[in-house]
Amino acid sequence: MAEQKYSERDLKHLIEETTRHGAIHAMLYFDAHGTDNDAVKGSLVEFVSTLTSEKGVIYCKGEVLEPFARPLPVQEEGAKPKDGFTTSAKVEIVVDSFNKILDLCLRFGPVGVELLDPQQIKLSLEEAHALLLDASQHAQDYTAYMLKNVLKGDELDRHHARLKERAEIGKKLLADAEKKD
Repeated sequence: MAEQKYSERDLKHLIEETTRHGAIHAMLYFDAHGTDNDAVKGSLVEFVSTLTSEKGVIYCKGEVLEPFARPLPVQEEGAKPKDGFTTSAKVEIVVDSFNKILDLCLRFGPVGVELLDPQQIKLSLEEAHALLLDASQHAQDYTAYMLKNVLKGDELDRHHARLKERAEIGKKLLADAEKKD
């Protein structure tokens, strides 16, 4: 099946219509660093392709800049700077909801976000609850990942003991609150 082409005017109309019904039009900015020129650029091209296929993405078009040589931004302390390549991508995106743009930001960590449309974002109480729960879940997932991959041995044991203490304090607070009722 041949790919259908749309004019800029058609695209503008699509964006206006979808944002009128809760969609979000934004620019997301990403960067990539590495030691191989082609791999750095290729990683962002592949990444934009991944964004395009995300559930809730209505439209996605990215522009990846040519990489340029520079010292890599992440260096070991005291080590001689390593040369590498840096590039960035500017991604125009339309997603079906504010929750989806938050999800993309939390999962993929753009270095910049520019909301273009709508000019005012209104959330129902249910949408706000879902948004906060989604953000909380991302934070919990990140914390669990960090704990699993960073804390080791005694440090991990102390952390688990603190969590157990907090749970006990929480139970006591709940019991005290129920006694007051």
